[in-house]
Amino acid sequence: MLLHRKRKIMCSSILLTLLVVFFFWKILLPNIPNILSTTDEPEQADCIVVLSGDCGNRINHAVTLLKQGFSNKLVISGGPIYQTVTAASLMKEHAISMEVTEDQIILQDLSCTTAE
Repeated sequence: MLLHRKRKIMCSSILLTLLVVFFFWKILLPNIPNILSTTDEPEQADCIVVLSGDCGNRINHAVTLLKQGFSNKLVISGGPIYQTVTAASLMKEHAISMEVTEDQIILQDLSCTTAE
């Protein structure tokens, strides 16, 4: 009788663990980006800060905001990738190709991490 009860508790524990893992893996984990992203309407600002770390969507969005008049300056941040190439310099070149002028860009190309 005691062995049967222990097995029942063990099976219940395993099932509960599997349900928690499934919930986390299939429901919670895929929705984390939606939880962390904001959908606030843009407001007028002194500058638009663009951090490196994606495939170009951030700089594209920043240039769109700049052209819509939310600011007249971009602060582009991104440290070294190769010897003399920085993420910030690549984003600057892309912004210029989208008709942003050099005097609208402030480059911060020394940091290697967000904290820096």
